[in-house]
Parts: sequence; structure tokens; C-alpha cells
Amino acid sequence: MRDFMYELFQFMKWSEEMKDKYSRLSDSEKEIVNEYAPFSENPEKLNKEITKWYEELHKKVTY
Repeated sequence: MRDFMYELFQFMKWSEEMKDKYSRLSDSEKEIVNEYAPFSENPEKLNKEITKWYEELHKKVTY
């Protein structure tokens, strides 16, 4: 579980970076990103979900 939590933490940090980069895009660039994304959520929403996932697991997991 420790390895999984480490990787999830890295994923959370990466999603934060993607959210920040996404927020700097123009509206037309955001439309392009969203059109070709393999999932329905934009990077801002994904970051929220990934962060919540990490935080909830972190509360439950003991090492």
C-alpha cells in the first residue's frame, strides 16, 4: 500500500501541475484540450477528484 500511496501522491502533484497549465490556456485552447481528452472531466475537475481520492485514502491507511 505504501508504494500505491506514493504513486497516488505523485499523480496528485502531476494533476496539480496540469490544472495550473490548463488554467493558463485560452478558452479556445481549453476547448481543443477538452475535445480530445480521453475522459469527460477537464484537468481542474480531475485534480479535485484525485486530491480527494488521495486525502480520503491517506486518512484510512496506516503504514
